[in-house]
Amino acid sequence: MKRDDYLPQSEKEWLDIGDFEIGREDINNNSIRYAYYDGSENNDNLTVMVGGIPKDPERQINLPLINKLYGRIAILLANQGKSSLMFNHAGTGGSSGSLEIETFGTRIETLKNITEFIANKNSLSRINFIGMSSGSYIAARAHALLNKNLELNNLVLQSPAAYPIEAENIPYGDNFRDLLNSKWEIKSSPVFKNIMEASQLGARVVISYFQKDDANIPIDIQNAYFDLTTEMMNNSSDVVTYSIYGVEHNFRRIGFKPSDNIVNNESVRNTADNIIRIINDNC
Repeated sequence: MKRDDYLPQSEKEWLDIGDFEIGREDINNNSIRYAYYDGSENNDNLTVMVGGIPKDPERQINLPLINKLYGRIAILLANQGKSSLMFNHAGTGGSSGSLEIETFGTRIETLKNITEFIANKNSLSRINFIGMSSGSYIAARAHALLNKNLELNNLVLQSPAAYPIEAENIPYGDNFRDLLNSKWEIKSSPVFKNIMEASQLGARVVISYFQKDDANIPIDIQNAYFDLTTEMMNNSSDVVTYSIYGVEHNFRRIGFKPSDNIVNNESVRNTADNIIRIINDNC
């Protein structure tokens, strides 16, 4: 018999313990695979979870639709009568498409469109975005494009990345890496303006990093985000910051190779519970 806080290891296990609706929708010329968890007819919240994109090509192909953090958040929200959405970016997991073609620009548009599709289909009007790594960047950029009838309540950014605007039109590859390795001005990234705009419209902004995140998110980018939160706090904005101690990027135990993917399950549980508390305070 599994404990209440058991974290499934596979999509099949998640589907066994939760009432996930698995579907596909044609968006931006790709078939996007998604998992929707219906909360209640009496609640108008939709929490959209936006994962990052692994560098490892094999991991990109096998990227799960429901990971430990997002699966736990979805079930906790469903227990409160709130709905949630997860999906595979085009070219990853079960979605069609190619990372040789897809760009951050197309990913931002895809997030906008699938959010609107699910929200309209289920008569939901208040949105929470939860991003991870590059998914945080995509979420922060996409909110400004949402239909005006959708209200962003919470923008939760874990290990948020930042990119120059030029990178949004370049697929992963040598040109993309060369641009990121150039001496571009980090604070010129459009994401910082979008986050500030979200806050000014009344959204709660949440920014966190793992204890050892530098290998994935350069410290200069982390510092730029914390400079932004300081500015927002000085303007009395609703902003929350915290660190996730004892783990590396994506909840890996410290000291293991990234390919080992050794996840600290207790850290996943604690972070999911913390995120639920934070977004519930502003729903």
